[in-house]
Amino acid sequence: MNEYKSEAYENSFSGFKVFVRELYSSRRIFFILVKNFVFKRYKGSYLGVLWTLMNPVLSMVGLALVFPLLLKFKVNDYVIFLFSGVLAWGLIFGSVVYGSDSIYDNQGLIEKIYIPKIIFPLVTVTGELVNLLFAAAGLHFVMLVFGYDINTSFLYLFFAIVVLYLFCVGVASIVSVAVIYFRDLKHMMSILMQTFFYLSVIIFPIILIPEQYRFYFDFNPFYQYIRLFHQAIYVGVNPDWGLFILPVLLSILTVFVGVLIQYRQDRIIIYRF
Repeated sequence: MNEYKSEAYENSFSGFKVFVRELYSSRRIFFILVKNFVFKRYKGSYLGVLWTLMNPVLSMVGLALVFPLLLKFKVNDYVIFLFSGVLAWGLIFGSVVYGSDSIYDNQGLIEKIYIPKIIFPLVTVTGELVNLLFAAAGLHFVMLVFGYDINTSFLYLFFAIVVLYLFCVGVASIVSVAVIYFRDLKHMMSILMQTFFYLSVIIFPIILIPEQYRFYFDFNPFYQYIRLFHQAIYVGVNPDWGLFILPVLLSILTVFVGVLIQYRQDRIIIYRF
C-alpha cells in the first residue's frame, strides 16, 4: 500500500490516471472491506448472514400487511408492487445514509495508510447491493410460497440494478465528502430520506395521485429508479424500456460529479477530520 502523501493531485489528466491506478491497486482491501461490511452487521447472531435475506423480507411483509389497511386502497398484487419498490429503496437509503458517514467513520484507517477515499463509499454501496440481491431472492421466494405468478423481466431488472448502483455510487461519493465539511448534513440526511420514502411512490401507485400533480414526481430522482423496479418485477411482461433514458443520464452525471469531487479532495480531506 502506498504511504500517505500530503500533496493534492495535480489538476491534469496524468494526475487522474494516478488516482485511477491507486484505486485499482486498492482492489484487495476493497473486497476485504465489503466482506466485513456484510458480515459485521450480523456478527454474533445465531442466523448470521441469513439475516441479510430475512430482514428485508420480514420488513416488507409488515409493510404489506399494514399500509393497505391504513390507506384504504385496492391494488392488484399489492404485495409485489410494494416489495419491488422497497427493494430499490433499500439500496438508495443505505447508500445515502450509511454512505454519507463512510469516510468519516474510517478516519483512523485513513490516518495510518493511504487509501483512495472513494473506496469507502464504494464499499458501502457494494455492501448494500449484496443486501439487495439477497432481498431480491427472498422476494421471489415469498412470491412462490404465496402462489404469486413470477412475471419478472430479469434482463430489465439486471439493467435497473446496474443503473441504480451507479447512481448510488455517485451520490454516496458526493455526500461522504460533504459530510466531512458539514457534519450537520448527516442528521439532515436521515430526516430527508424518511420524507422521500413517502414521496417516491413506494407504498402507493402513481395512479392514485391526481393527474395534475403527477408531473411533480418526475423531479424526484429516487422515483425514476423505483419506477424501473416496478416495471421489472410488478409489470414484468413488456416493460417500458424508454423509462431508462432519464435514470441513465442521471447516473452518468452523478458518477462523474462524485468521482470528480473525490479526485479533487482525495489528498486534502484528511486535514478536515
